[in-house]
Amino acid sequence: MKTVQNKMWMRFLMLGAFSLLFFGFSCAKIEREQFAEFIYINTTNHIISFVTPTGNSFNLLSMKKHQINENQPAPKRIGFETYRTPYVNSNSIVLKFNGDKCLTMTNSSENSILNISHYSAVKIDEKTYRFTYTFTEADYNRAVTCP
Repeated sequence: MKTVQNKMWMRFLMLGAFSLLFFGFSCAKIEREQFAEFIYINTTNHIISFVTPTGNSFNLLSMKKHQINENQPAPKRIGFETYRTPYVNSNSIVLKFNGDKCLTMTNSSENSILNISHYSAVKIDEKTYRFTYTFTEADYNRAVTCP
């Protein structure tokens, strides 16, 4: 009788150890990434200064471009709508033209760089998109004298 009990306990012990190994490794969180190239093109005759609290500050000279590359967490299905702009942590951003005219942009502003739908998107591969935003004289004309 004692050997039958020992064999039963051994089987349960083996089943428990196998379950722990199997479920312990199979439930690991799978991290997915998507990659983005954000290109900003200045077609105006003015220097545009980006000053942000998120660290993506830079000056964009007239008739030049600037590129920001980002790795972002990705959902199961990747599409242009799953990407966030480099300024996603900002509620608003102020762009300075030549240091004297300011344009404040929010997510709902006309042609805002905070809204991914205002970029032209090109799919590079399954996990990579290139987003381009072009500044025009219309942006400069919307700017007002800085306070």
